[in-house]
Amino acid sequence: MLNLAEYRQRPALLADWLPWAGLVASGVVLNKDGSFQRTARFRGPDLDSATQGELVSTSARLN
Repeated sequence: MLNLAEYRQRPALLADWLPWAGLVASGVVLNKDGSFQRTARFRGPDLDSATQGELVSTSARLN
C-alpha cells in the first residue's frame, strides 16, 4: 500500500507563526521557546484633541 502521508501537507496556520504557547498567569505568557513574556499597558496623551503647540512639543520630546 502507498504511504501518502509525506505528500499531505497541512497549510501553515497562524498559530504556527506566533511565539506564544499559553497564558500562565494574569499578564504572563509562556512562549514556545520556554521564555516568559510580560506585557504592560500604556495609554499616551490624546493627540487628536491636542493643539498645534502641544503636538510640536510632543514631537520634539520624541525626536
